[in-house]
Amino acid sequence: MPRNRQPIKVYVDSNKPHGAISGKVPLSEGVIVLSNDNPVAAAVGAWEWVSVIRLATMQVIQLIEGGEGYGVATVLRMILRIFPEASVVAMNKGAFVQELPTARLRWCGKVVRRPRRTSTAGILLQLVGWASTWWRASKHIADALGPETVILHCHNQVTALIAAMVRFRRKGRTTYIILHYHSKMSRRLWGLIRFAQVQLLGRCVDVIVCVSKAVSLYWQGAACDLKTIHNAIEPLANARLTPDAKQQDGRNAMLIAASLSAEKGHLVAVEALRLLKAMGVDLQLWIAGGSLDQSQNPFVSVLRERIVAAGLADSVLLLGEVTMVRELARRAWVGLQLRSTPEPFGLWSLEAMEAGLPLVATNTGGTPELVRDGIDGLLIPPGRPDAIAAAVLRLHRDPLLRQKLSENARLRAKAFSVDAFKHKLSALYSELAS
Repeated sequence: MPRNRQPIKVYVDSNKPHGAISGKVPLSEGVIVLSNDNPVAAAVGAWEWVSVIRLATMQVIQLIEGGEGYGVATVLRMILRIFPEASVVAMNKGAFVQELPTARLRWCGKVVRRPRRTSTAGILLQLVGWASTWWRASKHIADALGPETVILHCHNQVTALIAAMVRFRRKGRTTYIILHYHSKMSRRLWGLIRFAQVQLLGRCVDVIVCVSKAVSLYWQGAACDLKTIHNAIEPLANARLTPDAKQQDGRNAMLIAASLSAEKGHLVAVEALRLLKAMGVDLQLWIAGGSLDQSQNPFVSVLRERIVAAGLADSVLLLGEVTMVRELARRAWVGLQLRSTPEPFGLWSLEAMEAGLPLVATNTGGTPELVRDGIDGLLIPPGRPDAIAAAVLRLHRDPLLRQKLSENARLRAKAFSVDAFKHKLSALYSELAS
């Protein structure tokens, strides 16, 4: 092929005469479609090559646990909405699966999903014990998929390992695996956990979708391709407050929305509120997200005890699991994102900014890619209640700064649009198809 010439990709529907296009293939610059009106002789110049990609029989499958948490479930809903042809294979009939239309669910099992122990040794023991269960599930999944070419789009490490087993069982049938990584960036055992992840999963999958550049750096060294696709957010349609949200007077409320765990910064937020009270700043703390059942989450009792010990029982509101976080953000005075471990890319941060809520956030992981210090939020080091108190006090004393951050946050959130997300993910699917 002559120098400086690029191959032209020609998308063909093999089920239609003369390669007429099915209409489902995303068109982009450099793509020529064969049809009755555009024969190959007219479409291709003398010096270009043609690569033919048959997409008519390709399936895009979201391989999931079934009981995804708020952030991953939100991303999945968006993917299923913008790719109506995609279907779902679930390991378990959790809450997320139960909201799916039956037509979107290809297969659902009864598979133990994720390690519940917190120690490294406990997690490893559970993984070994469950490997045989995953292997049996992979046979059912392989049988359910049929002979077509398949993209298995996974959303955690366990489902990526199961996808690798499915690919092994589908020998002779084309299977691509995407790991969409929303999870922790582990530094346990002096980095050995990360090394094992990179070496194992990096060879099991074809592409790792990284939700931030920080996540991409975490996966450096993997044998597969790395693609950075930031999370996205849609403007809240008909942003009317629910009755529960209307009952909350948020004019002096700090809002933190995160699952209840020590690493998410709830205890640090309580201590920061105590410091602010001592300075004469009258604020409340709203904590949204996660069940308040102490039998399910022992951290709940730790949090309650800390609140009482700090004398803040009347100033901290535990909201539990909520469905109206974005509405609450429109009532609150300031948002908090206080994760102490690296945050891959906090969806809560994006939701707060879309609502125009000034954000005080820890400068870990992918957060600085979203929140620009002093422009659309204030960044602080993790685990520092004094730094939180100082940032909140600054906003309290400077209403103009708070207003500027609020306006800029709304504009910043628009940069993370669903259209941009869809374009990048469509390009990835098409690239695998080629």
